[in-house]
Amino acid sequence: MFYCTFCGAEIPKDASFCGNCGQVPSPAPDGQTRISSFRRVELHRAPANPDLLANAPAPAPSSHWEYDQSQSNDDASTMPLVDDDEERRRRAAMLGMGLVLGADAIPGGGVPTVQGTPRIGGVPMVSNPPTVQGGLAGGPMPPGWHSSPTNYIPQAPLTGYTPPIPTGSVPTHTLHHPKPIKPTPKGGCAPLLIIAILIPLVLIGSITTLGLTVFAPSLSLSGSSSVESGGTLALHGNHFLPGSSITLTLDDTTPLFVKARPAGIQTANTRYTSSALNMTAAQLLQPAASNTINADGNGTFNVTITIDPAWSTGQHTIHASEAITRRGAQLPFTVVSGGATPTPSPSNTGTPTVTPSPTLSPTGTASTGALNCVNPSSVALGPVSDAYVQPVSTSVVLCTSGTGSVNWTATWDAGKAPWLALDHSAGTITAPAQAKLSVFANAARLAAGNYSATVTFSSQSSNVTESLNVTFTVQAGCINGSTNALKFNAILHVSEAPPQTVSLTNCGAVGSWSASAKTSDGANWLSASPTSGTLSANTSLVVTISASTLNSTLVAGIYTGAVTFAIGSGTFSVNVTFNVQAGPILSVSPTRLTGNNSPCQLSPTAGFYICYVTVTNTSTTLSLSWTSSTNLLPGAIVKPANGTLGPGQQQPRVLIEIPANDCKAGASITFSGPANSVTLPWTCQLIG
Repeated sequence: MFYCTFCGAEIPKDASFCGNCGQVPSPAPDGQTRISSFRRVELHRAPANPDLLANAPAPAPSSHWEYDQSQSNDDASTMPLVDDDEERRRRAAMLGMGLVLGADAIPGGGVPTVQGTPRIGGVPMVSNPPTVQGGLAGGPMPPGWHSSPTNYIPQAPLTGYTPPIPTGSVPTHTLHHPKPIKPTPKGGCAPLLIIAILIPLVLIGSITTLGLTVFAPSLSLSGSSSVESGGTLALHGNHFLPGSSITLTLDDTTPLFVKARPAGIQTANTRYTSSALNMTAAQLLQPAASNTINADGNGTFNVTITIDPAWSTGQHTIHASEAITRRGAQLPFTVVSGGATPTPSPSNTGTPTVTPSPTLSPTGTASTGALNCVNPSSVALGPVSDAYVQPVSTSVVLCTSGTGSVNWTATWDAGKAPWLALDHSAGTITAPAQAKLSVFANAARLAAGNYSATVTFSSQSSNVTESLNVTFTVQAGCINGSTNALKFNAILHVSEAPPQTVSLTNCGAVGSWSASAKTSDGANWLSASPTSGTLSANTSLVVTISASTLNSTLVAGIYTGAVTFAIGSGTFSVNVTFNVQAGPILSVSPTRLTGNNSPCQLSPTAGFYICYVTVTNTSTTLSLSWTSSTNLLPGAIVKPANGTLGPGQQQPRVLIEIPANDCKAGASITFSGPANSVTLPWTCQLIG
């Protein structure tokens, strides 16, 4: 590989010209400069007058302006010049490259030529070439002489002109190029570093913006976007953040509360108060629910939405809002009456709407369908105990006659009967078919008594109405227990009283029961388990009652309390007595230990103190277990280190050995019993 003499670019060994700047590569080793396959022509001194040749001075040895015929080893006949067509193609290519690189890189630009020499046919000439002001050796050129660098464009000699042969030994020289220098790139690495930092930032921002735009949250439905009142919608969410919390609302105003279901499916309902006019059975039965759902690891969720009969027919909108980014999506759907057939809207919105159409009989006449019965026409619910939280229900059949669709609605005085609810308060029946309805009653906020209400069913297609009489019986609660008194005994810090049980029986109608504990001193030592549930009529259950000193600050004494069980307004109480006995008290004598003072003596040969103490159980009825420990006495020994004493018993001559050098301030020996501890301070005298 070679380097270009003029720009330093790498060029192949056999290249005819530089592909970067268009100049001819370095001269051949034999002293000739070749352009493709034609021979180098050296430039001779050309005096204006040939007659002056004899008087002209010989050129300096360092000149490179003469044509050296003798040093050419090639025969001119074997090295023809390039033909005109090839030369024109090369010059055109070099000229095109120069236009791209700049005017200063055009081949032949600024190349000096011999004044007055004619151009060779087909070879382009440079207009007004500059004249070199100095020779290659650095000195001035003789008058009438001009130089050309090695990569000049060959020029033809004057017509009839024969180069003169100088007399004497005149050395001739060929032009040698200097060692090529590889160009140094301009500029530093700072701009590249800045670009390297900015490009990833721009790409990340663009990708993030594109992701938030293209992958915006969306909602879709499985099946039709029109659903009958009381039916369900299968809602699917996509492109939410994985694991994000999502809130669903109906028409941007009503929250949809969600209950978790197996297999990743959730159900959503609106929540109303118990006094709402159109409360449904599903709302009466549903447990506490959350108003948010969570997207899965793919940013999706599936929710089954039950269409509440209280929702008006027509178009509604479900809106899903992401809690983290506040992004959201909404989806319209249409609620239609039961049996109605949705027809597409004539607009281009793509949202189906329900267009009422006249119902015709099989003969083509107008619909004659109407309500004609409620079977049974009266129902009785209950009895239940007052404050019973679970609803009770029964079923009725709504009948029609004639033909065609019958749109019906049910109304009653909700102010006087807030306890009443239907699973459907409106719908459509295709006569002469029937519809089955569920009637619910709830005594959660009712006192004992008899309640009644009338439900009126009406139809738009006729003036005929049907009535359903509903009665609800609520009884006062009744509950009994196997015992009404319990007694517990415990030894303070020693033993706890074992738990006891009570059998409860519901002596009235089905009801909800509860248990509550109360103590005379207000301490938390009395409890019951379980504390609530449902109990059917004439059934029993067992409840455990406990009394403990562990969760209180009790001292020795007698305490009282009660556990009260209730079903509605019926109650039953169990009185509890708790006898807490004092634990056995530990006594140790003497109360302090001092070196060389009784009961301690120094043993000079052994190098430690020997002390004896007495441990006593002061209780006359309870046994006592004791242990010992030392503080800041690493070498001390207690024999025996622990033991058990009966009522009023002593442990005399408990041996304590303390090294004579263990005399740190604050050292002590402690004896501990179940109810108390005794600490003996220790002081000593150093040996020598």
